[in-house]
Amino acid sequence: MKAIKNDFTKGEVWRVIMRMALPLMLAQLVNVLYSVVDRMYIGHIPDVGSLALTGMGLSMPIVSIVIAFASLCGTGGGPLCSIARGEGKKQHAEEIMGNCFTLLLIFGVCLTLLLEIFAEPILFAFGASDASYVYAKAYLDVYLIGTVFSMTATGLNGYINAQGFPKIGMYSTVIGAVTNIILDPILIYGFGMGVKGAAIATVASQAVSAIWILRFLTGKKTMLKLQPANMKLIPTQADGINQLVNDEVASVMLSGIMLDTDRFARNTGTRTLDAARYLYGKGANAERVNTFFNQSFEDYVC
Repeated sequence: MKAIKNDFTKGEVWRVIMRMALPLMLAQLVNVLYSVVDRMYIGHIPDVGSLALTGMGLSMPIVSIVIAFASLCGTGGGPLCSIARGEGKKQHAEEIMGNCFTLLLIFGVCLTLLLEIFAEPILFAFGASDASYVYAKAYLDVYLIGTVFSMTATGLNGYINAQGFPKIGMYSTVIGAVTNIILDPILIYGFGMGVKGAAIATVASQAVSAIWILRFLTGKKTMLKLQPANMKLIPTQADGINQLVNDEVASVMLSGIMLDTDRFARNTGTRTLDAARYLYGKGANAERVNTFFNQSFEDYVC
C-alpha cells in the first residue's frame, strides 16, 4: 500500500497533485506566519523595537544568500533524485541525496566563516547606521552559528517530498515554526535578550527541524535512506545547476534593490527604511520591493 501511495504514476493525476500540493501549501503558510510573528515580537521590544526591527531587516539579504545556497542542493538536487527514483535507480537516487547533504555541510561551514568575516562591511553597504548595526550584528552573530542547521532543514526537506511524503515534509516546517513561536517571547521578553533572543529561537527551531528531517531520512519509513557511504562526493551530471543560477541571481537582485532603498532611506528618514525592511522581509519578492521604492520616490521626491 505504501509503495502505491508513494508512486506518482498510480491514480488520477489531479488527486496526486492535490495530495502533494495541499501539505506543501500549508507548510508555506505556517512558514510565513512564523516569519510575521517573529517580527511582531521584535517590533514590540520596549523603547528599541523599531530600531531592532530595522537591524534585523538589515540581515535579511545575508539570510537570503544562505537560503540560495541551500536551494542549490534542495531545489536543484531534488528533481534529479526524483528522476533517478522514477527510473528505478534507487542507489543513484541515494547517492544524489548523500552528495547534496555533503555539499550542504561544506557550504554551511564556508558561508559561516565568510559571512562572519565580512558581516560588518556588508551590513554597512546595505545602509546600516551605527545604531542599527548593533542590532543587525547581534542577530547575525547568533544566526550564522546555526547556518548548517538552516541549510540542512531547507535543503533536505525537498528529498522527503520527492519520495511522496508531503505530510512529513509539512511536519518538519510546522515543528520548526511552532518551536520558534514558543521560544521567541520567552527569550526576547522573559530573559530580556532582545534581538539576540530572537536569533537563538530561530537557530533552535532550525536545529529541531534538521534533527526531525535527518531522523526520518535515516529511519525505517523512508524509501531512500541517507547513508554515510553515499556522502562521498562523486562527479554527476548537474542538470539542476540552472536552479542555483536562478536563485543566486534572484538573491543578488533583491540585495541590490535593498541597497538602493537603504541609500534612498538615508535621505528620507527612518520610517522609509523601516517600511522597506518590512516589505523585504523573509521570502519577499522583487516586485513588492520595487513597488515600495517607486511609491516612496513619488511621495518624498515628486
